[in-house]
Amino acid sequence: MDVYRSYPSVYKAIRMVVNIVKLGWHVDFDTVYRRDRNSGISMESVLWYVLTGTRGGSNRARILQTIDEQPRNANQLAETLELDYKTIRHHLDVLQENGIVTRSGTEYGAIYLPTEQARAHWELIEQICEQVT
Repeated sequence: MDVYRSYPSVYKAIRMVVNIVKLGWHVDFDTVYRRDRNSGISMESVLWYVLTGTRGGSNRARILQTIDEQPRNANQLAETLELDYKTIRHHLDVLQENGIVTRSGTEYGAIYLPTEQARAHWELIEQICEQVT
């Protein structure tokens, strides 16, 4: 971090991001929003953004539909959906970071399933999945 002190604008930007994250805010490209879903962005908005507002939305919708049928690990999802393992892991990370899926177990072989918050909005998830798949 000391090397950036000679570049005040870079140092200031890095410090600002670090402080924002420490306060419980999430930085996503040009969007900053509260991680605490109760006082920040609604789950409905998160679902619409993650499943329709980004390029991988249709794959994320397929992943959600698949783990709704039966919780699975990343390798099983890759085989079932005929997608690359790394692609599945990326989408699972996005879904997990946004509070839509949770992981049960160790890193390798962990089983993924929808969170309680996602279950509470499952009708909306099904509606969005119909549109994107």
